[in-house]
Amino acid sequence: MTDSLVLTNTPSGLVPADLMDKAREYARASKSEATLKVYAGVWRTFTSWSEQRGLVAMPASPETVVAYIVEQAERLRPQTIKKHLAAISQMHQLAGEDSPVQTTPVRLVMQGLRRTKGIVTRPKKALRVEHLKEMVAELPDTEVGLRDRALLLLGFVAGMRRSELVALDAEDLDFHPEGIVVNI
Repeated sequence: MTDSLVLTNTPSGLVPADLMDKAREYARASKSEATLKVYAGVWRTFTSWSEQRGLVAMPASPETVVAYIVEQAERLRPQTIKKHLAAISQMHQLAGEDSPVQTTPVRLVMQGLRRTKGIVTRPKKALRVEHLKEMVAELPDTEVGLRDRALLLLGFVAGMRRSELVALDAEDLDFHPEGIVVNI
């Protein structure tokens, strides 16, 4: 997907091929393998959908993307469609084309879709102390087990979300005789 990164002659001279190869490696590393697979799958879906309707996928017009959104909304959640739009946008950017995803018509349709088909969030059940005790008891007495035990207990006591917990670095913790100050 990122093989389409084009780095050519510059006004100041030729850029060495080995540097261009390294630049392509870095460009490929900008997205995880899983993300690249998802983007490739979405792109195949979008191009196939476009071809079946006699529409141009590259560069796609905002109207083509809007029609795609509307049809996909019958079977996909708005959050999934948002991921599709990210893939379509990336493919356009890699091809050196303006992304139709950032246009006003596409943004308005997505806003309306989210308002109309908003997802009802279902609150998750809180972790109970007995469940936490069971989880902690299962962890091995190794460094990794002790780390995981500390993270589970800290997350529980501080009422942290998973995203907040995994974003913590050791520098975010200030140890005091009265307890720990957690900088989020």
